[in-house]
Amino acid sequence: MSEQLMGLISIPVVYLTLGSMLAVLVAEDVLYRRIRNFWVVVFFILWCGLSGLVWMKGAGDGTYVLWTILGSMGVLLVGLVLFQFGFMGGGDVKLMAVLSLWVGHTQLITFLIVTSLAGGVLVLLVPVLRPAEYMIANLWWALVQRLPETYRPDLPHCLSAHPSMGLPYGLAIATGASFTLFCTVVL
Repeated sequence: MSEQLMGLISIPVVYLTLGSMLAVLVAEDVLYRRIRNFWVVVFFILWCGLSGLVWMKGAGDGTYVLWTILGSMGVLLVGLVLFQFGFMGGGDVKLMAVLSLWVGHTQLITFLIVTSLAGGVLVLLVPVLRPAEYMIANLWWALVQRLPETYRPDLPHCLSAHPSMGLPYGLAIATGASFTLFCTVVL
């Protein structure tokens, strides 16, 4: 989609917004091992709005959007199978599907490859990730303790009695999307 949006909207604003949203989403995934539906819905609504803008301006054709939606549905279907067998979390599957809309069908393979490579690096970094996660969670928890109790978020997973042993795959997905959206425009 990014090549069709050029000249129609302020690309730096879109990229800054997407980058900021991905950063917050990754922080939540690292701290809580949870990707909220809120983020998936916001990414979807923004994509629909920008796609509608492209269509109204006459800059895009329906086939591009159709192929992009079909590619995203394919990602969702494969992801649902992986979820069913316990290989991926539900939030990860939904996030990959909605970010597939953003990268478009022309960059979908790049997104999937970079996401897979980032996931592999994440697995290799588990010995470093766990202590870093614990340090970040302690820092975060110390900061939120200053909030009134009604505004405090839940205890980060690694500080709980039963920490999750899964990986924050949202980090790998965000890396794949960021590379595909931001770096391929420059390259």
